[in-house]
Amino acid sequence: LEPCAVSTTCPCLECSQDGTWKNKIDFCDVGVYDNPLSKAASCLANSIAYTYRRVAAKEGNRERIGYQYFSDQDSGAYVGWPNTDWCPNNYDPRYRPWYAAGAT
Repeated sequence: LEPCAVSTTCPCLECSQDGTWKNKIDFCDVGVYDNPLSKAASCLANSIAYTYRRVAAKEGNRERIGYQYFSDQDSGAYVGWPNTDWCPNNYDPRYRPWYAAGAT
């Protein structure tokens, strides 16, 4: 399986500094923090990006902070909107409370 083209969170090349969010953000894109061993997660990110962008177009507001995110059980990859310049070390969303609560 070949990886699909996606925007990554590290580095977020299209992100620009946003004063309200106090971070580099790209409101037009979904970002992927991918486990290097997972190629399927990049393709999964492409398939859910359309839905995230549709919701963001209706509900998005630069004055109101909000996120949409998803994690893949098999790979531990993280997909989120908006894309942010975010480079964690050894981050596995499957061990985060938001993931554990939704998976149980």
